[in-house]
Amino acid sequence: MTRRLFHLVAVVLLTASISGRTLAQTGTPPAAPDKAAPGQAAVPEARKPPAELQKFAGWIGAWDAEQHMFPSPVAPESREKSKAFFHWILNGFHLEGVHSFPFMGRPMQARSLWSYDPERKQYQCVWLDGMSPAATVYTGNFTDDGKLVVKATYGMQGKTVNDVVTYSFPTPDSYLMRYETDMSGTMQPMLEETGKRMKAGAAQGAEAKPASDKPAGNAPAAEKPAPKK
Repeated sequence: MTRRLFHLVAVVLLTASISGRTLAQTGTPPAAPDKAAPGQAAVPEARKPPAELQKFAGWIGAWDAEQHMFPSPVAPESREKSKAFFHWILNGFHLEGVHSFPFMGRPMQARSLWSYDPERKQYQCVWLDGMSPAATVYTGNFTDDGKLVVKATYGMQGKTVNDVVTYSFPTPDSYLMRYETDMSGTMQPMLEETGKRMKAGAAQGAEAKPASDKPAGNAPAAEKPAPKK
């Protein structure tokens, strides 16, 4: 059950580019190459990143966030900090989020993969973490007022649970995420997270070493191996 609680915190987001690489500078998904490599066929136009992915362009870069976990039957109320870094992968067809955050006093790492399904005309997020082999899939869309709403349905202890996650963006350099779930029987807020874009210097450092490579909180450094005799 705790795994479902901490998978919600990772999706730390948003806007405008801050990294030193070309992709992060433009925020634009890289087009698949028009010219084929030796021995390969050219990539047809239909297999280039869809225009809908441009809505993720502002997410590129590094983010700091503060989390407010509401009290619930499975976790006490708490306030923590988290970090995330977003970049394009796989010829710009997907956006990867690298996440680092504490959960109940322990450092946690995770990945999110954001995509767009042209057939279903919906956005998708696959959530992966270092606590469970299971993946959680969120689907949804942007609303007319610019919010992103994604939902997931899964089984927990023999019953069906529904989650709703809403992202709003007060400014190009900030976001608000609200996570709600009916795991207690009725839809209740579980977590709110506010994030801010990191400054350029800090962002370049985060790009060089993604947030999930650094232990969250005050985790002790790894012990050095004993010298060989």
